[in-house]
Amino acid sequence: MPTKAQTRRKPTLDAIDFAVREIGITSFADLDAGPTYGEHALYAIDRPGVVAGALANARAARSRTQLLDVIDHAAEHPGLRVVDGDAFDRATIDEIGAVGAVFLFNVLLHAVAPDWDRVLEVYAPRTSCFVIGNPQWRGGAETVRLIDLGREGYLKAVPGTPDRELFDRLDEWSPSEQRPRRDSRTVWQWGITDVGLKGKLEELGFKLELERSHGGVSGTEAFENKSFVFSRLDRRPAGPDGSARIEQLRHSLATAERERDELRQRVADLERTLEDVLESSSWKLTAPLRAGRRPFRRKP
Repeated sequence: MPTKAQTRRKPTLDAIDFAVREIGITSFADLDAGPTYGEHALYAIDRPGVVAGALANARAARSRTQLLDVIDHAAEHPGLRVVDGDAFDRATIDEIGAVGAVFLFNVLLHAVAPDWDRVLEVYAPRTSCFVIGNPQWRGGAETVRLIDLGREGYLKAVPGTPDRELFDRLDEWSPSEQRPRRDSRTVWQWGITDVGLKGKLEELGFKLELERSHGGVSGTEAFENKSFVFSRLDRRPAGPDGSARIEQLRHSLATAERERDELRQRVADLERTLEDVLESSSWKLTAPLRAGRRPFRRKP
């Protein structure tokens, strides 16, 4: 039987419900960094009025089993796509396209290269709502890169059992992530203040719609678990039918353009191959004539 802790409803689900109910989102992109891949996407796609969703991995690595499981589950929801590739790669961002909301649950604190504020910048033009769940910094007045606190400051601030050897290996290359360990997504990277987060989203044209505190983070006094919903100032979804239709059409157009470009490339490849074959055949067919002309050269 599940324990009380296991059955307790996650506050992030309440934030999703708020975005659906109050903001009117009908589609979403879930940039998933959680241990249970697809948990929020599978919940959101079943909300009334939500017709389309995209799930992209924002975690350092996923097991093959996790990937296959979430693909199987997504197949049961025609409106849900599992996007191949890293959530922060340009190709993945383009494939996701325009969506009603972007979910960022426990993503921003790990985001380096691109940094947390850059993640917001690249997705802001593609959405009208951000739904965020993040441990917020209470250890100081300014947003801070946690490794800049030094070894002792870092170990004091970060909960659980942080990697005590991290500072001895900051510049060591991680083959699995293809980046230095200092930039690993398995590491707590940022202490983001409420002022810093709200200020960045205000700069990008979003206003705060919901803010909830869910208590401190176990093992540290430096962080507080919070959730937020921000909506764009200059536009909101036109309604369940209109906005979803627009987003679906944009996705279909992007897919058609990609297929068109691939077809053009295929045609160009075939044309080059044909030219090579014709040139080779022409050379072979005229070989006897070229050979026959040599004995009949005009005498000087």
